[in-house]
Amino acid sequence: MAEMDLYVPPDATGPLPAVVIVAGYPGRFNTLEPVIAWAKRIQASGMIAVAYGDCELPAMLEQVRAHARIDANRLALFAISGNVALALSALRGMRCAALLYGCMLDLDERTTSFGFADPRTRFEDIPRDVPLLLVRAGRDQFAGINESIDRFVANSLAHNLPVTLINHPEAAHGDTTAEVVRQTLDFLRSHFSESVAAPSTSSSARS
Repeated sequence: MAEMDLYVPPDATGPLPAVVIVAGYPGRFNTLEPVIAWAKRIQASGMIAVAYGDCELPAMLEQVRAHARIDANRLALFAISGNVALALSALRGMRCAALLYGCMLDLDERTTSFGFADPRTRFEDIPRDVPLLLVRAGRDQFAGINESIDRFVANSLAHNLPVTLINHPEAAHGDTTAEVVRQTLDFLRSHFSESVAAPSTSSSARS
């Protein structure tokens, strides 16, 4: 089985909704500090966070759905930056997805040269019933990212897709201010049908 870290609220009494932190890069993505930080934020909001390394996303999602601690019918995706394109290829069956500061579907040589995942997903492949949160940094320092987000939003609105755009005019790429974190976690929690109680403490478990 692939390496997978679960961040489970300590007071959990049954299967809980889970948020999979999507990795579009090879290596032990689950050990990176920004990934761990987001996993702990998700956990503290009463949801299970899943961080993984060195595994193809479809296989990882099968492993997630089979886990006894996870409600397989309540899954969401979370991705940042170059990992967003891969998340967009795996939306089917998800309750929602939070996509922050992301290279969307129209990657170009400025972004693919950095090794970002490019699953060749077309806009036509995007499910029409999966709510998406897009977070945009007005002062994003990476060329092409905001233009990619803007084109995706315009196309989504033209096709009446359930897209929420939050623009932070003064934010830089990867911003994790309290407001960004709150808006992201509120979005994820709101799209799980049952209430999710936020515990007061946190713990992690590897499986």
